[in-house]
Amino acid sequence: MNLLTLRGLCGTLVIAAMSGCGSNPIFQPSPSPTPSPVVFDVQYTASTPASGGTLDLSAPNETPVALSVTFSVSVPPGQGGTYYWTTAIQAMQPPAAGVVVPVVRNKPLQPMTLAAGTQSVTISEFYTTNAVCYTPADRPASSLSLDIQLKTVQSYDAPAVFGKQYPVTFSLRCR
Repeated sequence: MNLLTLRGLCGTLVIAAMSGCGSNPIFQPSPSPTPSPVVFDVQYTASTPASGGTLDLSAPNETPVALSVTFSVSVPPGQGGTYYWTTAIQAMQPPAAGVVVPVVRNKPLQPMTLAAGTQSVTISEFYTTNAVCYTPADRPASSLSLDIQLKTVQSYDAPAVFGKQYPVTFSLRCR
């Protein structure tokens, strides 16, 4: 069999194979799915107490608060490393003033090493702040949100790498 005969045979096989394919005789393979790009993201997944529950607070500032919060964190390839976290429960304080301040937070700028990919992160050391339990006028009845901010350098003035607010609220009770 020479090359011309082989080409003719292959062309016949291709035409025969395409003849049962409907009105479009050109073979078009379906595109392979491309993975969606991983973006830096943090999602609130759970807390103890759960959102809507009660946080028991007390004065003075820096008094431990029984709170544990779990996040699902997605870090893009090549962006793993140490990030500095600040996590806070925000509320109106004083309640009538319309000023939103953190009433519960972790120690600001806590270092946490994150690997590329998705991982679960739990923060369980929270403290009172802004003396919410000193006087009845300073006692907000409930929080407004759970906020986080991540930075890569240990500085209050550095821009945040990531910041997000979650609609997670708690009843606040002074003991």
